Amino acid sequence: MKYLFTLCFLVVSYSLIAQSGVSYIRMQRTACFGRCPEYVVELFRDGRVEYRGKKNVSRIGEYHAKLPAKTMNAFMKKISSYKLSSLPELYTTRAADLPRLHFMFVLNG
Repeated sequence: MKYLFTLCFLVVSYSLIAQSGVSYIRMQRTACFGRCPEYVVELFRDGRVEYRGKKNVSRIGEYHAKLPAKTMNAFMKKISSYKLSSLPELYTTRAADLPRLHFMFVLNG
């Protein structure tokens, strides 16, 4: 009986986690030795959007916006359909002086 309860608990927990999908996205554009733009954009499941422009961008500083939660949830659901969990966690590169575009996805909370 104890094992049956544990198995049921794990199945229910896993199904709840699997339904949540992507809950946070962060995109960062890094600097280079030239005039490359440097900024960070963060998207939250509740609709918040945060932008931090650092240099070589039209808007320097922090800006905040709010999208309707329904719109953001639809977007996060679409991103979740791309099976991000099957991708490698880290990609390495040999060139150190080129600007980078980093993405971070928080899956399942």
